Amino acid sequence: MDIYSIITERIITSLEKGVVPWRKPWASSIPSNYISGKNYTGINTFLLGLSNYDNPYWLTFKQINGQGGFIKKGEKASIVIYFTLLDKKQDESKNDSEKKNKIPMMKYYNVWSSTTF
Repeated sequence: MDIYSIITERIITSLEKGVVPWRKPWASSIPSNYISGKNYTGINTFLLGLSNYDNPYWLTFKQINGQGGFIKKGEKASIVIYFTLLDKKQDESKNDSEKKNKIPMMKYYNVWSSTTF
């Protein structure tokens, strides 16, 4: 599945359960990564707001293992999106405007609430 399909599926599932996600009373805390302390932004705030967890701290599988933790059986992951612009390989024979092109890269990571391990 591509990232757009995953996000659309999550929103539709929420709507089918009778929950309108953009009308949800949001918690006052901003979701953040437990290890780095960085706040999630953009669509990630929305996606993590769809979860049923009040704890704002999230970790990847690798981060949980690195801390000596484990994921409780049956726990479902939420996703966060990572987007960046990569420098395109430059061909020296091209003019300057073509050398400055960037390639968009988007991928997702599974994260778990810090209360699930």
